[in-house]
Amino acid sequence: MSDLRRAISFASGLYRQRAGVAFAGYGRRDPLARLTLRPGRANPYAIYDRLRASGPLVPTPPGQLVVHQLPRLQHRAPRPALRRPPGRGGPP
Repeated sequence: MSDLRRAISFASGLYRQRAGVAFAGYGRRDPLARLTLRPGRANPYAIYDRLRASGPLVPTPPGQLVVHQLPRLQHRAPRPALRRPPGRGGPP
């Protein structure tokens, strides 16, 4: 009987989580949740475009931040030059 209870508990947890994601995506229009739902999986680029139009940092209802311009900023940053320590010989 305990195996049946564990299976029921596991299944109810999965369905509870899925219902929460569906509510966040369809009800609250959370962009992260919408990416995991069927319309977001079918065409994620529409959601990406809305995220980009919202700015570099987009807050989501659970308190997370979507950062989509950080990789661009990292690529623009100059790399430090590699220098040989003084006193070391060899080809440059």
